[in-house]
Amino acid sequence: MLTRILIEISANKGAVISKYIAINISSSTCLRLVHSLKLPAFGQISHLGIDDWALRKGCSYGTALVDMDTGKVIDLLPGRDGENLYEWLGTQNGIKTVNRDRAGSYASVVSKVNQSAEQIADRFHLVKNLSECVESIIFSNHTAA
Repeated sequence: MLTRILIEISANKGAVISKYIAINISSSTCLRLVHSLKLPAFGQISHLGIDDWALRKGCSYGTALVDMDTGKVIDLLPGRDGENLYEWLGTQNGIKTVNRDRAGSYASVVSKVNQSAEQIADRFHLVKNLSECVESIIFSNHTAA
């Protein structure tokens, strides 16, 4: 029951909630439990999602790979520089679309390994791009009163 809860929430919240079900564990132990879980096997991927995730915010990051058809995480790779992604993508055939953030490392790796895959910006980053563009237009046209 605890691991099912921890999959859905953060390690810090998991440590707090675990006390309510009479299991007193730390957030570090919660994180170790989640990291020890095996990801289920996946079949052919047609639509891939790529994003970074914080193993330890500000210190170490990884790359999360998601089957966009099912919404399930299919793999977690160490680092977000694209090296491990390059190796992983090299083993995959048939990927038609890649949803990703604005990271240049992900874009260049996908372009190198699978030139036919259509790269799509995720919703969050589309909104971020739009807001930055609108902000720059407003500031460039703003006159001091």
